[in-house]
Amino acid sequence: MNLAQYLQTNAILLQTEAKEKNLLLAELVEKVAELSQYEATEKILAGVLEREKIRSTGFGKGLAVAHARMEPFPKICVVLARPSVPIEWGSLDGEPVEFVVLVVGPTVEEAKYLQVLSEVTKLWARKETRALLLSALTPEEVLRVILESKTRSHPR
Repeated sequence: MNLAQYLQTNAILLQTEAKEKNLLLAELVEKVAELSQYEATEKILAGVLEREKIRSTGFGKGLAVAHARMEPFPKICVVLARPSVPIEWGSLDGEPVEFVVLVVGPTVEEAKYLQVLSEVTKLWARKETRALLLSALTPEEVLRVILESKTRSHPR
């Protein structure tokens, strides 16, 4: 499985202006709603924020993987953002995040949903891939890095 199968270039937001966690999450939720054609943005945002209350989704090394599952929801939807400035997230390592992934999916697709979350963290664990994602200038370049990540050998 490659994360790229759940992405399109219009789901990759570079240099977002949000400077706070909840504002960025709201922006990402809007994009998820647009891409999934699921109009209940308030329900998506409530699910994402509820998950954040349980435990921060800031994994460390500059990555946050916000996520929520709900019914009804049409399909797994993934949106990426690289804010213009690092955002305080309450991450495990105490560092702000530079790259945020939002995954929203239906409750009935638990295995695929968990696989997507796992793929994101594996991708970010590779030092070279992190550097390429943080320096990419366009959504197309980000998508290319993700597509090619399976074929590269990366030191951690």
